[in-house]
Amino acid sequence: MFTDYFGDTPRARLLDFLGDHPTSDYNKTELAAKAAMTRQTLYTLLPDLERTGMVRRTRTIGQSTMYALVPEHPVVAGVLGADMAAAEDALALMH
Repeated sequence: MFTDYFGDTPRARLLDFLGDHPTSDYNKTELAAKAAMTRQTLYTLLPDLERTGMVRRTRTIGQSTMYALVPEHPVVAGVLGADMAAAEDALALMH
């Protein structure tokens, strides 16, 4: 969904993955693997996404900090809403 709007960039892939799992949180290792990027790239992106309020820290498990998408963020909400509308339109065409 985010890659549809912003291209196939590491930032868009990360937001895409989190957008597909909006009620889950993940540590940095999981995020890097699921978004197909190096940990170095993730470490570069994550502070900016936190600062803009699109991603937040949710909890700490052992020594791992967990992160999740912030669905209330205006850009995130807009993309998630557009994706849901597109899915509903596709379902309507099937009937």
